[in-house]
Amino acid sequence: MIVEADRERGDDALIPIAPRPIPWTVDDSGDIHFTLISNGLSPQQWEKRLECRGWKYLNFGRSILKCATEPATKGVTYNIVVRRGQNIKDGDRSIQQILEDAKQRGWTVPHWEIACLIRDGFTGRHLEEMGVSSILTLHRPIKVYTANIGYHRLSIFYTESDDYFNSVVDRADIQFDHTIGFALVEATVS
Repeated sequence: MIVEADRERGDDALIPIAPRPIPWTVDDSGDIHFTLISNGLSPQQWEKRLECRGWKYLNFGRSILKCATEPATKGVTYNIVVRRGQNIKDGDRSIQQILEDAKQRGWTVPHWEIACLIRDGFTGRHLEEMGVSSILTLHRPIKVYTANIGYHRLSIFYTESDDYFNSVVDRADIQFDHTIGFALVEATVS
């Protein structure tokens, strides 16, 4: 596991760190931009990698990841935009509304592996610097067939004590908090 001591919580507190910082920028609209390159890892390989790195799973995050059926890609460059919830009007933060807005902007839904690449590349401290408490990757919903829990999308979030890999149920009526960021694809380069 790649960790560092957290001086604010004491010398014995260890937290996961990203292997190398991923540069990111914020545009004039307050949207966050960065580039990710896919590595070809399968859901099972991602599960092991994230666990070895010290990331914790919450709710159905692990189950959702295992049920991803879309084949992983390798060497695809994704230009990611994270639309911060604070830049979206109250009442307009449902998945459906955000996807409609994204379509008007020419943005597309990411591959499920983007959630893993984001989790692997950013810590809770990075999210805090970005001004978000979590990032919900708006990939195509994943169905878990072993339990009656419906369709979910993968997300990452942090608390004061841990960083998590999580999932969010895919329901049109859920309005999200202003502290959440929503990951979409600006452009893909093969």
